Amino acid sequence: AATVRPSLCTSMATRAMQQHFALATPGVFIEDFSCAIKRRIMLHGRMYISSEYVCFRSDIFGVKTVVVLPLREVVSFRKSVADIINPSIEICTATDRHVFASFFASRDHVFEILSELRRIQHYAHALLPPSPPGSPSPPSPVPPAPAALPA
Repeated sequence: AATVRPSLCTSMATRAMQQHFALATPGVFIEDFSCAIKRRIMLHGRMYISSEYVCFRSDIFGVKTVVVLPLREVVSFRKSVADIINPSIEICTATDRHVFASFFASRDHVFEILSELRRIQHYAHALLPPSPPGSPSPPSPVPPAPAALPA
């Protein structure tokens, strides 16, 4: 049987995720995108998506912004609009809300990737065997996959 090996680009992107975001195991790198995160102003950078994380990194005029969102902590995400005209994606954890915009025509593609990762996590969790009585409870279940939302 043939051995499947990650491409050089994928290996480099995985290493970049490990370095930029101090991740011991970033999971399988999927894709990265040019976008901006909304703070007081939009900060342009790159979003990196792996099988385990959504990460963002920006370095504008020496102002560094780094966001690391483990997918298991994402409680919701939805398509939205930032600043009236900028299509965006809002990603929420139990404690934070992040708005990413300026995807330059790739917002729907990013949303599809996040939706598919959510479905995979949901089904993987459903396949786990139940915990035996008296054992520590497993982490809270992944919320159900979101329904498709209008743009």
